[in-house]
Amino acid sequence: MDIVSDDELTRFIRPKQKRYVTADGGVRTAAFSTGSDGKVSVFVTSDMLLNEIWDHGDAHFPHETIGRAYLQAQVVISEGLEIDFNNEPPKHADIIGFPSDKDLNLAKRQALAVKAKFEKR
Repeated sequence: MDIVSDDELTRFIRPKQKRYVTADGGVRTAAFSTGSDGKVSVFVTSDMLLNEIWDHGDAHFPHETIGRAYLQAQVVISEGLEIDFNNEPPKHADIIGFPSDKDLNLAKRQALAVKAKFEKR
């Protein structure tokens, strides 16, 4: 699957990650923290109804999701990052290409967070 700029990417927020969301519903940079592999795990949720998105999250996480941070693929692309669609599990992709420089890495993740929206379940 080729990811296009208007595809929607979702980062599911679980109870232990509630600190990723501000009191006024903004998304914190921590929501886009990279794993030990330097990637941010997301799901491609374009063309899915909201109830299908929640069902998809429940199917792939042992704990109930409390919300989601979502953004357009264009935001990722405009930051010079890439989206690696691997479909493992279904509809899964990784945001990759984060710089090794700590400050630049943080700036990229901040840019994603600023453009992301939060949707409470």
